[in-house]
Amino acid sequence: MRYSRENIFYLGRMSYTKERLRDYALWYYFRYFPSNAKLKQQLQKKSEDTEVVEDVFQEIEHLLQEEQVIDAVIRRYLERGKNLYYIRTKLLQKLFPQVLIGVTLEKYMEEGKSIVSEHHFRKKIESYLDRGKSRQYILQKLIERREDRAIVEELLLELYPRDMEDEIITSYIEGYTTDRLPREKMIQKLLQKGFYYEDIKRNLW
Repeated sequence: MRYSRENIFYLGRMSYTKERLRDYALWYYFRYFPSNAKLKQQLQKKSEDTEVVEDVFQEIEHLLQEEQVIDAVIRRYLERGKNLYYIRTKLLQKLFPQVLIGVTLEKYMEEGKSIVSEHHFRKKIESYLDRGKSRQYILQKLIERREDRAIVEELLLELYPRDMEDEIITSYIEGYTTDRLPREKMIQKLLQKGFYYEDIKRNLW
């Protein structure tokens, strides 16, 4: 008798006894340290018996340390220079509770101090410059809290002088001209990239 992929998946779910599901739950948790919701989701993929899934989850719940796990994940992201939006998005994708995310992040948001280091801001700005981004685009991407503004603006003064932005606009215009783009379309595209109209006009005419 031949089984379809769907039948094999169904039989695989049916074959998980409570003991085997508990063993899998412990293996998965201590290998990946997921959120509680993500762990339960994985168990539901292995067994369609919701009662067994709940029993297994309750049996091992005392071993789960969601607050410590989320704190460790946040610290790892901060060490990599990730901003608040990135961290929140990733944690929500991992199914950590939104309230717990907010409470844990608060511990790292000191008054008057950015959570992102100057070094990481510098690397980000250099990356955006390599990709021809406008000053306004960079400000919008990097400034999430008032504590970020002073660092970012000071770095922009150093790394992004006004004539550099003119050079970037001119480079775009040359490319658009090669593509025979109408002047109105050039202006529209440059505005969408965050360049100011006065700066576009100065370089276009």
